[in-house]
Amino acid sequence: MGPPKLNRGQRRRAAKSSAGQAGGEFQFAFANAVEHYRAGRLGEAQAILKKLQRRNPGNADVGHLLGVIALQSGRPGDAVSALRKAARADPDSAPILNVLGSALRRDNRLDAAAEALGRAVTVDPGFADAHYNLANVFKDLGRLDEAGAHYGQAISLDPGFADAHFNLAQVLRWLGQAEPAADHYEQALTLEPGKADIHNGLGVVLVDMARTEAAEAQFRKALALDPGLAEAHTNLAGVVAQQGRVAEAFELLKRALELDPGLVGAHSNLIYCQHDMPGYSGTALLAEAREWDRRHGRPFTAKAEPHGNDPDPDRRLRIGYVSADFRTHPVGHFFAPVIANHDGDGFETFCYSGVGRADALTEQIKDSTANWRDIVGADDDSVADLIRGDRIDILVDLAGHTDGNRLLVFARKPAPVQVTGGGTFGTSGLDAMDYMISDEASTPDGSEGEYSETVVRLATGCWCYRPPVYAPPVAPLPASERNFVTFGCFNGLAKVGTDVVALWARILETVPTARLVMRTTALGDEAARAHFETLFAAEGIGSERLTLGGGAPHEEFLGAYADIDIALDSFPFSGGLTTLEALWMGVPVITAPGDRFCSRHAASHLTNVGLSEFIAGSPAAYVEAAAGLANDRPRLEALRASLRQRVAASPACDGGTYARNLETVYRDIWQAWCADRR
Repeated sequence: MGPPKLNRGQRRRAAKSSAGQAGGEFQFAFANAVEHYRAGRLGEAQAILKKLQRRNPGNADVGHLLGVIALQSGRPGDAVSALRKAARADPDSAPILNVLGSALRRDNRLDAAAEALGRAVTVDPGFADAHYNLANVFKDLGRLDEAGAHYGQAISLDPGFADAHFNLAQVLRWLGQAEPAADHYEQALTLEPGKADIHNGLGVVLVDMARTEAAEAQFRKALALDPGLAEAHTNLAGVVAQQGRVAEAFELLKRALELDPGLVGAHSNLIYCQHDMPGYSGTALLAEAREWDRRHGRPFTAKAEPHGNDPDPDRRLRIGYVSADFRTHPVGHFFAPVIANHDGDGFETFCYSGVGRADALTEQIKDSTANWRDIVGADDDSVADLIRGDRIDILVDLAGHTDGNRLLVFARKPAPVQVTGGGTFGTSGLDAMDYMISDEASTPDGSEGEYSETVVRLATGCWCYRPPVYAPPVAPLPASERNFVTFGCFNGLAKVGTDVVALWARILETVPTARLVMRTTALGDEAARAHFETLFAAEGIGSERLTLGGGAPHEEFLGAYADIDIALDSFPFSGGLTTLEALWMGVPVITAPGDRFCSRHAASHLTNVGLSEFIAGSPAAYVEAAAGLANDRPRLEALRASLRQRVAASPACDGGTYARNLETVYRDIWQAWCADRR
């Protein structure tokens, strides 16, 4: 459901003739135009109105209705012209100002639209439609708090205003207020039952609330009502992927793109799914990312204007970071030590934040930069203009094709040098992206051809970790008390495919007394737990050897490693932050890196902390390493006692050195750009 073309009551108000029109002939002709308008004969109505306007150019009602007809006919510029004349004739008419604001919005003149609609609600504070339209403009401008306030005002004036409930729910969701958003979606459904887009919106909020089973039901209701709703296919794909049903998600995304090839987010999600699935070579992954760019990005790149940045190779540089994950999220944990350790003399930092709901980590990051830009709800053109206006020299993407990415901002090339790294899982595929930050473990020599960017390798790993201060102390080795080993994996279920389950089952067969704990948010749903119990049963592992648990607050989640002796990494998509968290909590990690960037996250971290012996070169070696460690209790005890100190002393937690290495890369690539300008 998008904002309606003309909102409730506008047509009725616009069609009314004001009292006191001079001359019965005029009144008769105007009434005739109104009848044509009401019957949908817009051309006939317009012809009469233009004749009347020539005879009486200052008549407000004629200009008003001409503006309404032009707006309905898809001519917002003509509508603005007619309505401005009407507003000059009757400057205190809230209905005229309301439609004028709608026309200006449709003509993408948002500041002028906000001014006209602001006058409308000042003239008539009880005008629900004007509050609603003003809220729409504020939403377009990214002024979400103001948008929410005016949607709320429209609802207080007209509790049955379903569209206002729907749009307020959207805004609340963007602001991270999931529960009130769900309430307003449900009220919209009560007012307009059977609307597919409302079910779809409610499903999205339920995902935010970690109620994936209920979200799936809403998406399926939406598709039952409207099988052609591509967005619902996309959202359902996200839910089933979270539950580990990646192949099903992939088919849903392909269907979404068949219905609407321009769905940028669905195409990014499809790329993500490919990285979760075995059988795709690095070349194939690059080809799909390139197709994304061909379809969505290159049209903007082709129109990008040259940059006027001063090509001084040694001056202080302006570095911009773009992310929706400056919060308690893997990107937030990796980025916090970077921004806190930047050299302020050589680099001025800017953070372009898409975070809807800030948390304590958001505030830490915000406090570490003098230039914080909130871009929640802002369109790509506006964000690109903001970045150009800030004269950013090097713009850094911290998302790749993950949720909340702003790759279409990067496609517009708002900065002369653009870099991806820190939150991505593979190549962006963008012509407009110049470099990718990596390391030797993540992109071994010879793999450079699988990236659209120039690969730049950091000597001490391409991520840095700041452990949270609330992380519990390392617990005693659970195997010492239980006399059996517990394996564990806290990675998302999309990373745990049937090949992973089969290999883990082999480990459990090799160590017949062992147990396996899996914990992640999606396992809070019974359907997801049942799905994985079925997968393990097919491999001969009964549910009595499994503990499947849902999410928890982060401190509690870290504390759950007290029950784990050895962590098992997933493949072909490896664990990143979960690997570092396991190591910090005293739990060694066994990984089997593959042939793609995302399969080598754990290998990078283990290399960085000096534990490359846990990097298995094959599935058989993976089983052997896990079983061998499980049967070596003294070694497990020693690792438990020493891992935290080892990680703390490693480059993985040395934010200062990491920032210096990153700044060296920034200076080198900036100097290369400057050299090209000579």
